[in-house]
Amino acid sequence: MKKAIFALMFALATGAMLLPTAVIAQEKTQEKKKEVTLKGELCCAKCELKTADKCTNAIEVERKNKKTGETKKVVYILDDEGAKAPYHGKLCTGRTKGSVTGVITKEGDSVKIKPAKEGVKLD
Repeated sequence: MKKAIFALMFALATGAMLLPTAVIAQEKTQEKKKEVTLKGELCCAKCELKTADKCTNAIEVERKNKKTGETKKVVYILDDEGAKAPYHGKLCTGRTKGSVTGVITKEGDSVKIKPAKEGVKLD
């Protein structure tokens, strides 16, 4: 009986010591993901850019290299509802200037942005 109580107390003490570590790690992960606003041309990645197999929203942004001064276009895929998004009808038939506010992530070779609520604005 004493061994069982000792084992239980040891498990509780260990858990109590590890809990703050888990909370700190979670806070650091959330700090790294901050929202940014991208301004450029919104369009359909399938119909306009020919880079996707199904209708997917994307924003094409011009980025300037600080060292060389060259500008290049970077495509961010919107991690949203795709063709079901309320604004997709305007993007599937052509390009529209606008902005996207959200958190950027990278998956393999593609760069994605998860729009915040009301984060997609069309001009």
